[in-house]
Amino acid sequence: MALSEINRNEQLRAKQIKAGQADEKEDLEIIRTVTVIFQNKEYVLRTDGGDLDARNKLTGHGFTITQSGDFVFVSGPGGKDNPCGGRFMVNTTGGKLEKHGGPIIQEAAANKNNAIETDSENPTKGVARSTVLYGDDNEDIKADKRIDAVNVIIEASDLLTLIGHNGIKLQAGPEGGGPLTMHAGTITQIASNKEEYVIGQKMVVSSESTEVNYDPRGTKALISPGHQSIKYMGDVKHQIMGAYRLDVAGISTSPFIIDKKTGIGINTKAGDIKFGTVAGSMHLMATGNAVCPSFDGIKPGTINMNSLLGANIKSSSPLLGKVKIDTGTTEIKSSANVDVSAETGIDLTTNTRDVTITATAGNVSVAGTLIYLN
Repeated sequence: MALSEINRNEQLRAKQIKAGQADEKEDLEIIRTVTVIFQNKEYVLRTDGGDLDARNKLTGHGFTITQSGDFVFVSGPGGKDNPCGGRFMVNTTGGKLEKHGGPIIQEAAANKNNAIETDSENPTKGVARSTVLYGDDNEDIKADKRIDAVNVIIEASDLLTLIGHNGIKLQAGPEGGGPLTMHAGTITQIASNKEEYVIGQKMVVSSESTEVNYDPRGTKALISPGHQSIKYMGDVKHQIMGAYRLDVAGISTSPFIIDKKTGIGINTKAGDIKFGTVAGSMHLMATGNAVCPSFDGIKPGTINMNSLLGANIKSSSPLLGKVKIDTGTTEIKSSANVDVSAETGIDLTTNTRDVTITATAGNVSVAGTLIYLN
């Protein structure tokens, strides 16, 4: 009990003395009945309105058993010469059992003047509650639990396990806008399905990356309305057991492509470019909007070229360039004219058989400065 409470009791005692001196015929209303059971210089034991109260007269610490069934314990303030004072201490050799039919509300504050504190400059820092357990700590809560603090640190000297029967949700920031940092030597994730939704940019930096899909029915799809840029300092090797199909619309809108006219461009600064097939044929088509002709009946090992307006083979160095056709049988068919012209000469040579020139519905014209026959 505080000193103000003691002063109030003295005022009540003075009123009782005054009431005893009043006229006996006068009706008095008893507001409060105080009975002192024991008292000395330091302590007093009394009943106050049905409550049993034991107090220290100087500091007011003590206990009260109220008529309504409450137990109230008040410790003293301690003091400058007694920094360890004012504490409520319980020491049991056989443990403690508690059962509460109502809520438990605790409030503790760090005290910079406490004997266990070493930081007396900041009144908000320090130990407000400390628990040391030499054994397991089991807490069974039938409802929700919330921890609200400036910083929360959970440290396990061996293994930290988080189990959520209906899931685990991690949120950084009030609305998910804060950073989430993970620092580990090895991260292993095992899941039936995984989904990631990244609203902004995603960056992965690693020394080596391997992705394995074990299900032959699995499909990997990359769908993006934007652009893609891939750069390798080393080699690139693709091994595909199935078919490979590349369809390009040819409409360039990205800043990576400078030549907007070219739909597909393959360039090499050093080395050869090879296109080959082991058991099939090769087809080069530039048919425009026309329907591509059927390739039924074409034997494997054949190269086919089909174009809407024609095909051009030109060397950038006429004096050094050479077009060579080396095959068993060569057929040249044209629905119009066949023009063969040269700047320095034309040689037609057969080693074993004849040279036949036939004009089915026209003449054969041979013109020159000199015409040599045999």
